[in-house]
Amino acid sequence: MLIIKQTHSLEPDTICQEHGCPMIAVERDGVEESACLLEVVYELLGGQRVTWVKVSSDKIRLIRFENGYQIEPLCACCGKPTIEEYGVLKNKVLVHVAWETEDYGEDYPELALHFARDLQGEVTEIVPMHIDSLLSLCQVGAK
Repeated sequence: MLIIKQTHSLEPDTICQEHGCPMIAVERDGVEESACLLEVVYELLGGQRVTWVKVSSDKIRLIRFENGYQIEPLCACCGKPTIEEYGVLKNKVLVHVAWETEDYGEDYPELALHFARDLQGEVTEIVPMHIDSLLSLCQVGAK
């Protein structure tokens, strides 16, 4: 079982040499270790279908996956829940996770979740979010 250990901020102490993203503190099967942010997110959410999306005021407030994990996407530049709705995410599958600096530059890198209709499908939606969105990641019960 994989548990994210950081609870206040995910400001990086070290950077993943392969992906350029932060390394974060996790607990895997009772052992604490440092792990690549992208690999952790993909391990928990990769290949999972979106079962529910909470939207209010045309903003995505919560994304829930078929394995019961949910995440609140926060804006990459301000860290507030201001992510605009990107197409229809329900029933889409998370096919890729990236660490990007395209929208706001190097000072505001973002975790980008890439969605497609199925695992082999072409990406149809990309939801960028602040690294601290990962702090909201939790499992509420598998369907």
